[in-house]
Formats: sequence, C-alpha cells, structure tokens
Amino acid sequence: EQSDGTWRCERCSVNHPEPLHRYILTISVVDETGQMWLNLFNEQGEALLGCDAKKLLEMKEASDENLLKNYLTEKVLFREYAFRVRARLDSYQGVDRARFQAVSLSSINPSTESDALIEQLDKLEV
Repeated sequence: EQSDGTWRCERCSVNHPEPLHRYILTISVVDETGQMWLNLFNEQGEALLGCDAKKLLEMKEASDENLLKNYLTEKVLFREYAFRVRARLDSYQGVDRARFQAVSLSSINPSTESDALIEQLDKLEV
C-alpha cells in the first residue's frame, strides 16, 4: 500500500485504487489411504471455498466474529471432493521432499460415483 492509499504492482509499475486479493492456500486432505498437504491457488481456492478472496476477507473483517467460522464450517470443512494433483520433488538444504499442488477439484456426486463403481465391478465378473 502506498502513502496516497493506492496499491502498487511492482511487476507492472502501476498504482491501483484497491488490491486484487487472490488465494494461496495450504490444506490438509484426508482419505482412507492417509493424509497429505496440498497447495491451492486462486482458481482452486475459489472452487473449494465458494467465493472470491475479497469476499472471504470481508467476512474475516466483519463485526460478527463468527461469520467466517460459520461459513467455513457449513460450506467447506469435511466435504468430499475429487482432486487432480500434481507432484513435484523439491530439494531444500540437500533434503528431497515431495510437494503437491491441486490442479483441479470437483464435488463428488455419490450417485455418479456409485454408478461408476458398479460398472467397474460388472467388468470384473467372470
């Protein structure tokens, strides 16, 4: 933020009247095989949280302290999603470790998923 109340983009050297808030999230994902940490960027963050970063920031800064907590509890936490994940091996101080990024995500439709599983089981019959 600049002294005149504008926001400066260092990349393009332009001042803007307000910032463009974007998501960079690290989330824990759990299924029956275990747990992993995923990085999500703006597009995937909006798909997961159901709103843009500016709206979520407004909820956080609202006078109602429980607004953000209630929103996340009702709309986000403990929901089932199908993630498409990209893995990358990083090396830090000589130690290799895997980093995972969500490329896309979609809500799971139990009816569609069960139909797909039935189709796979039908193919296994002898």
